[in-house]
Parts: sequence; structure tokens; C-alpha cells
Amino acid sequence: MAAFRVLAYGESYDRADKYVRLSKSAIEVATKKLTDLIAEEWEPVYLRPPSAEEVKRILERNAE
Repeated sequence: MAAFRVLAYGESYDRADKYVRLSKSAIEVATKKLTDLIAEEWEPVYLRPPSAEEVKRILERNAE
């Protein structure tokens, strides 16, 4: 929960520490692990070049 609060709301580790009663270092480790998991899972989907069909759809939408 603390890692989500740090990432989603931009809270500092200290503020999340008071909310969930974990140490600052434990929250930092959890946030790092969550960030690594998100990058590992979603990198192939979002960091790939767009297909020709996607480019066509994007250009049509921008032309409107």
C-alpha cells in the first residue's frame, strides 16, 4: 500500500511511513520492486514501435 501511495500520489517515504507504519527503507525497497515489476510487465507493450495500422489511426485522429 505504501509503495502505491508513493507512486500514485507522489508522497514522500516519510509520509507513507506514518500512514502504514513501515520503515522508510522498507517502503523504498517495496517501491523499487513495484516499479521494476511494472516495467518488466508493460515494457514490451508500450515501448515497441507502433504498427502501420496504429500509425494510420493516429494520423487520422490527429487530422480531425
